[in-house]
Amino acid sequence: MLGPEPILVTWRSVRHGHEVLTSAIRLLKSEGVAVKTVCYLVDASDDSASLPDVPRIRLLPVPIELPDPTNHEAIYAQLKTELLPRLESVRDLHINVSPGTP
Repeated sequence: MLGPEPILVTWRSVRHGHEVLTSAIRLLKSEGVAVKTVCYLVDASDDSASLPDVPRIRLLPVPIELPDPTNHEAIYAQLKTELLPRLESVRDLHINVSPGTP
């Protein structure tokens, strides 16, 4: 389980790299939200997926099996069992999604 600090959930963008993550953190900071932890959703089959070095941010990779990245029901089912139980105590949760994000 994660603590009550602000947490960001975001997807590792294949096409745009870690810029999606850093942009989301920057935008939240400009709104007065100091994210301390990021649940970083990554394709479990992508061996090349690296974690960025983001100062003062705890990155928690959350591997998701994606045999079909357009099957949103299957992705949600994994998140429901793998991630949501870890977020029960989070009071300040931010979810970054974008067009094309599974």
